[in-house]
Amino acid sequence: IIIACPCALALATPIATVIGIGTAAKKGILFKGANLIETMAKADTLVLDKTGTITKAKPKVIKKVAIKSFDEKILKSLVEGSNHPVSLGISHYLDKVSTFELSIKEERAKGLSCTFENERYFGGSFNYIKESLPHLGVTDISSDYSHFVFANAKEILAIFYLEDEIKEDAAEAIEAIKKMGLDVLIATGDKKIPALKVAERVGVDNIHAELLPEGKADLIESLRNEGKIVITTGDGINDSIALAKSDIAVAMHSGADTAISVSDIVLLDSSLSNLKDALLISRRTYRFVKQNLLLSLVYNVVTIPIAMAGFVIPLVAALSMSLSSLLVVGNSLRIKK
Repeated sequence: IIIACPCALALATPIATVIGIGTAAKKGILFKGANLIETMAKADTLVLDKTGTITKAKPKVIKKVAIKSFDEKILKSLVEGSNHPVSLGISHYLDKVSTFELSIKEERAKGLSCTFENERYFGGSFNYIKESLPHLGVTDISSDYSHFVFANAKEILAIFYLEDEIKEDAAEAIEAIKKMGLDVLIATGDKKIPALKVAERVGVDNIHAELLPEGKADLIESLRNEGKIVITTGDGINDSIALAKSDIAVAMHSGADTAISVSDIVLLDSSLSNLKDALLISRRTYRFVKQNLLLSLVYNVVTIPIAMAGFVIPLVAALSMSLSSLLVVGNSLRIKK
């Protein structure tokens, strides 16, 4: 009775988990629950959003094609009604242009519209313009860049082409994650050509482009139906449905509050290196949990029969029982290294 140590078994999981979560927190990785360590350690698929996860979510206008003259104040006022990275990029490009208050209607992940002096104005993707103004007969174009089309009810007024910078650590972190055995996918609402361009630069072969928020969620659900354990990363409102559908939802701290609220893990410095560290820490912690359970089981299996045979005095039994708990704690502390 004295030599038996159920407390070592009881400590095996929580002590390692607490140390793992604490180690992650010091690196700017916030786990919202202890159970997430095991799920993340077992994950085999990673779905990355492009904008704000792989890129910096600060697209810059690199080319403007003005088709008709227009009042830039209307465009600036229109894009001010959205926090989408492309809208923010247009707003920054028109930084010195003044604005006025407009009633903006936004279709999530598609575009914006407003009315000014009894005339309707639209801004967004080619698909949004085609859906909103089918009578214009808009023809999509292929480009290496993201785009923003500005039009009124009669004609297209201008097309803006934008490019976003890739995060410095993205390619290296993705390569390290792939070496851990995870399948890495990119799921984005952006056009296919710019998505392929980014994917090629960071070494990802599996790309799903031009997805609406519901499309991203359907992709996650189909992967889970195949038996995959899926980690999904995102930073925007558009990613919240997909994040909610995944086994592990990872949000960038710089992202929208909605994405953070539905996430399981928040990366404070919004880098993919942090995501790599989160995977490493969760796998290391889970490995030490199993080691602790094995140590405590072996201890009890070996020492209890010896004590029952009468080869151990109570003093030695009490000391060995205490040492077994300290052994589990000491082994767990190795997670920090």
